[in-house]
Amino acid sequence: MNSGAARFLPGWLLRAALLLAAVILGAGVAHAQQAAPANAIESISANQQGPNVVLNIAMREAPAKLPLGFAITNPARIALDFGATANATGKSSHD
Repeated sequence: MNSGAARFLPGWLLRAALLLAAVILGAGVAHAQQAAPANAIESISANQQGPNVVLNIAMREAPAKLPLGFAITNPARIALDFGATANATGKSSHD
């Protein structure tokens, strides 16, 4: 085996590799910043009105489309999926 195999890369090749790595990482950061949702849920409240429960969800902007969701009765749960929407309430679940 050649003892010179562990030599360092030539200066120009090392600089080119570092530049390529910086471009790839920079593109990844820019893509992640673009993917951040513009809308956010700011608060959630529930009120009983007769036999019904009214759920109020305050958002930064009106949603572009209605959320997907489902409900179960035992135990009573509601799940709503607001696509491309951040949670600005500080909680992951609400009672």
